[in-house]
Amino acid sequence: MSGERGLRHISGEVRDYTPDMQASRLLAALSVVAVFASMCSFASGLPTAFGQGAPPSAQAQAPGAPQVGVTPATVDFGKIKPESVTPAKFQVTNAGNAPLKIVKATPSCKCTAISPVEGTIIEPGQTIEVSASLKAPSTPGERDAKVFLMFEGYQAPVILKLVGEVVMDIVCEPAFVDALKGVTSGVVKVRSQDGKPFRILSAGGSAPVYQGFDPATDQPKAAYDLKWNVAGMEKLPLWWVVVTDRPEARLLPLRVRNENTGAKADMGRFDRQWFVKESIVFIGSLDVAKPVEHTIEVEYYNPPSKDPTKARTKLPNWAALKSVRSADPSLAIEVLESKVVGDTILEVKVRVTGSTAKTIYTDCIIQTETGVAMVPMVAVVN
Repeated sequence: MSGERGLRHISGEVRDYTPDMQASRLLAALSVVAVFASMCSFASGLPTAFGQGAPPSAQAQAPGAPQVGVTPATVDFGKIKPESVTPAKFQVTNAGNAPLKIVKATPSCKCTAISPVEGTIIEPGQTIEVSASLKAPSTPGERDAKVFLMFEGYQAPVILKLVGEVVMDIVCEPAFVDALKGVTSGVVKVRSQDGKPFRILSAGGSAPVYQGFDPATDQPKAAYDLKWNVAGMEKLPLWWVVVTDRPEARLLPLRVRNENTGAKADMGRFDRQWFVKESIVFIGSLDVAKPVEHTIEVEYYNPPSKDPTKARTKLPNWAALKSVRSADPSLAIEVLESKVVGDTILEVKVRVTGSTAKTIYTDCIIQTETGVAMVPMVAVVN
């Protein structure tokens, strides 16, 4: 928890004081200094930005939540690998005067798993441990998740927070193409974390364009300044993909940030009531005629209507899967299983087989009984 402390200046008349009055004023001032010093001493034990070292009773909760301390307030994993699962532990303390019962523990996404704590009663002053884990997506970038603990008799949850940055062995800085507010070109630094040289094979589906490097005459490097340009494109792609010769980091997808690639990119989600959570089907690297399995997460989407006279009802068949196929015939997709998890997530397990050695930029076409979506899909077939 962070905040700003300010001083209020109080103005008044300037008066002459007797020695007794001055002594009284001096004693009062010393008392204020002592109180302020005490407050500073207490403040030194308050949570940092991530809640480390905080007395549980000092942690502020949302209005309507119980008096519960969480240490740490946020677990920051730092840099994590794609598709890795990283564990965390929280200490949850009852800072009130009455027992508290956890009636529900809900993660903000399927990427987060938590220990079974529903039904647990925490006595006043007692601390329990809650375990959680964060599964990283296959694409680089910042990732955050929350666990909501609901307590009996309270309307607002206590929130446990997890954050991390997904990085590959080769990283892009920034991990996106910033094409906002009329910007049509820029530079991304691409570097290896181990400091060893590598080659960039393509960028955005074309030959890479460098700043300060000539691949015809210069030796491979451990870091490149890579140019991007989206000028003249009728429709911006959601992703700009860098392909390297590193087996463990063949594909580096960078999200294109633009007014038309955010919420406006998939307006059909309102009618069909679902979208693909990661906005990409990232197959990664596979060999010719050797299938790989991949799971696509489809999430229910039905926000409240802005018009109170037009209530939106849930379509019961939103998750009734009809088909999944590739727009590129050289990449075959077979549905192995589809199941609904927790009423809001449709997990679709597929088997993908490539017939031709190449880098594939195409669409994955997903259809349920309520509609169809075309989601960017990338793969390298060796």
